[in-house]
Amino acid sequence: MPVAIGVDGSLIGRIIYPLGNPLDGLDEFWEFDELFPVYIKAPGIIPRKSVHEPMPTGIKIIDSMLPIGNGQR
Repeated sequence: MPVAIGVDGSLIGRIIYPLGNPLDGLDEFWEFDELFPVYIKAPGIIPRKSVHEPMPTGIKIIDSMLPIGNGQR
């Protein structure tokens, strides 16, 4: 089983050690409604549309070499 941490409403506003032990001096908790994996796959890169409308700078060399357009440098 992969490493997981308990997720519950009793954790809101609490200060806990990374392993789940409380550091705030309040009562301990051991049963959770749900377990959430610690190591999950990161989300992928969002695909973007390529430059479809050029933005001319007025300098012919820069305009021909670099695709400066909507949101791209």
